[in-house]
Amino acid sequence: PGGVSLMELVEGTHTLELAFLRELWLAGGHAGQQNRYVLQRVEAVDPGRRAAAFEAKVEDFEARRVGGAAVFNATFDDPDGEKAALLARLKALFARTDALHRANLLLVFHGCDQATADSICANGFASVATRDNGYFGNGIYLTTCAQYACEYANGTIDGSQVPPNARGEHVVVASWVVPGLTYPLSRAVDYS
Repeated sequence: PGGVSLMELVEGTHTLELAFLRELWLAGGHAGQQNRYVLQRVEAVDPGRRAAAFEAKVEDFEARRVGGAAVFNATFDDPDGEKAALLARLKALFARTDALHRANLLLVFHGCDQATADSICANGFASVATRDNGYFGNGIYLTTCAQYACEYANGTIDGSQVPPNARGEHVVVASWVVPGLTYPLSRAVDYS
C-alpha cells in the first residue's frame, strides 16, 4: 500500500520472529487464556524513516531512567493489590534485549480494518478516534491481548459489522512500543 515495502514472514526464513509472535498470539486470550482466533498470515513492514524516530524515542527512555527511576514512575491507590498484579503481568511481557537496560520493549496489538492497517503501515499510528471515543478519550488504543484486538477488528467487541479484507481476513497490527507512564486500571479504584 502506498509505496510501503511489505514482506510475508515464512518459516525457515523468519523462524525466530514467527515463533515469538505466535507464542504471544496463542497466549493472548482473555484473562491469560489461549487466544481463540487463528493467526493465518504475518506480513512485516520495512519501517524506513520511522525506525530512526523509534530508536531515538527508545534512547530517550533509556536516558530518562539512568537515575534508577521505577519502571512506571507512578504511585497510585491500590487497596486490593490488583494494580500491582496488573503491572507485574505487564512487566513479564517485556521483551528482553542485551542493548537495553532501562527502556522496556513491548509487543502490542491493534485491531482495525484493512484500510486503517494500510494507513498505519504507510504513515504510523495517528492519535485519532475512528470507531468511537474510547473508554479514556481519543488516542491510540493498543493491547497486549491479541484476542481483544481480534474482537475489535471483526466487530465482536461492539456488535458492529466489520467486513473482512479481500482475502477474507480481519486485520490486527502488531507493533513494538516503549511504555512510559503506565496507569493500570482496576475495578476497585477506577470504576464507579
